[in-house]
Amino acid sequence: MRIRPLSPCHSLRLNIPLFIIGLLLASLFPNPAQAAPAALSHKEALMMFREANDYFRQAGKAGEGAEAAELYNKALLRYERLRRSGIHNAKLYYDIGNTWFRLHDMGRAILNYRRAQRYAPDDENLAQNLAFVKSLQPDKIVPRQRSEILKTLFFWH
Repeated sequence: MRIRPLSPCHSLRLNIPLFIIGLLLASLFPNPAQAAPAALSHKEALMMFREANDYFRQAGKAGEGAEAAELYNKALLRYERLRRSGIHNAKLYYDIGNTWFRLHDMGRAILNYRRAQRYAPDDENLAQNLAFVKSLQPDKIVPRQRSEILKTLFFWH
């Protein structure tokens, strides 16, 4: 029995679906070079941190309106850029937590205060801010009140 080689046309028909499957699988895994932003130089990081702090201060002076929220978001973008570039310290996470607090997102504020606590577990200001923000969060979910008819019908529950 002789095995005949596949014709070029038949071979191409088999390879196209395999090529498409390969492309789809490759698109599922991001390129590591694209995933992480380039590290900032010390000077760039310092400038970005100062910009973020300036936006935070300006937002504090602006009050509670849309302008303040926009400034807090600008500060937050810069703080997060610093974090993504590999800078991790108590001051940065503390400032991110304060910014989320000012944007009325208590969950993210708590998260970042806790991250800051990993680097500065004995910081009193941090502990006070965390306790205050946690006091603003509801401790439990209040169950709905069942109607009297349901209580009567399902008395055994």
